[in-house]
Amino acid sequence: MWEGWIFLNHQKQPEVSLQEFLGDFGTRFAGVSWENTDTSLYFEAHLDANWKVLADAFSETYHIPSIHPATIGKTFASAVNPHSRPLDARFWGPHRQFSTFGNPDYAPPEDAMVEKMAYANRDTGNVLGAAETAGMTEYLDHPAINPKQSKHWALDIAVAFPTLHINLSPGGFWSHRFWPISVNRTRWEAEFHVPKPLTGREKLQQELYITRIAEILLEDVTNTERTQRGIEAGAYDTMQLQDGEVQIRHNLHHVDRWVNARTVREALGI
Repeated sequence: MWEGWIFLNHQKQPEVSLQEFLGDFGTRFAGVSWENTDTSLYFEAHLDANWKVLADAFSETYHIPSIHPATIGKTFASAVNPHSRPLDARFWGPHRQFSTFGNPDYAPPEDAMVEKMAYANRDTGNVLGAAETAGMTEYLDHPAINPKQSKHWALDIAVAFPTLHINLSPGGFWSHRFWPISVNRTRWEAEFHVPKPLTGREKLQQELYITRIAEILLEDVTNTERTQRGIEAGAYDTMQLQDGEVQIRHNLHHVDRWVNARTVREALGI
């Protein structure tokens, strides 16, 4: 167990300890105040796509303005950064962290009356925050969160190789887990941790949050099956990965390294 997260090692005689496996990644995120773990929203789907295709879909942000224009396109991009370029990326062996851009000047459209009412006089940091930032001081003060201390920060994606993504936003955290079933089928799980609503306003805001999250996830995961079909068509034998896709490049490098390593220690380089 690490910081309340349970990891399973199926080797009868583990080659390395969990501490050795996580290395500096585990040290960096030690002490994060994981808020609202007693209540959560849980999503699960079995999708006809390789697990890496699913993981890739949540590993870069330049797709947001085109895939999510009506849901979060204007909150993760702006005139300052129209293509949602990342703010920062850091790596520790096979594990990594990726800081994404957010638009601090976003305001609900004039005709979005329900959204305006739900978020009135409430600061959740961005539309993917389920709690007010005023109650998240200890969590947000951790040095691993928003490491560049950028006013344009939206969230951090912390990845424990190979299949756990932990997303840390101003108003809380959530996780994605990608479980391979076959070469082209994956069980995907997403869990969003939210505070228990204490007022009608908080309940309204959370209901809006839930419906927005569901729509965003639907936009993301349905696209992965189309991506898988495109890969299987074989029209292209190469794919160019630009700097905004550095997380994908890093993951593929380490997947190849682990597949070809003779031991866990060799794969980890320790």
